Amino acid sequence: MRILTVLALFACASLVRADDKDKDELKGTFIKKAGDFDLTFKFEKAGEFTFKMSNGTDGCVMDVKYTKEKDGLIKAEVTKFEKVGNFGAEKEKGYKFTMKAKIKDKKLDISELEGDDISDDAKNTVQGEYEPAN
Repeated sequence: MRILTVLALFACASLVRADDKDKDELKGTFIKKAGDFDLTFKFEKAGEFTFKMSNGTDGCVMDVKYTKEKDGLIKAEVTKFEKVGNFGAEKEKGYKFTMKAKIKDKKLDISELEGDDISDDAKNTVQGEYEPAN
């Protein structure tokens, strides 16, 4: 009987840790309109996301691998960058940047975007609240 109680407590503790982990997991597709730009973050697999940015026929698609710290800081590295049309910026494979990302009330909040050659205009465009895509 005592072993059964210990096993039950262990199972409950495991479920609590799993729920806490799921709460912090980034999952889903989120969209935002910023001026003339349409932006999308797509989190399909743990530790990976795709970022799309378009302005009509111009834009980019960037595949990224990342790790997430306890404070919400994302340490990211570009694994693939595709320039579409006459998009002005390009990032090399291996380019590293950081940002904070959290999901609250089903919305994605991006803040504290930092990296070499990221202008204040680009930061202001990318940062902010993203709605879940339907």
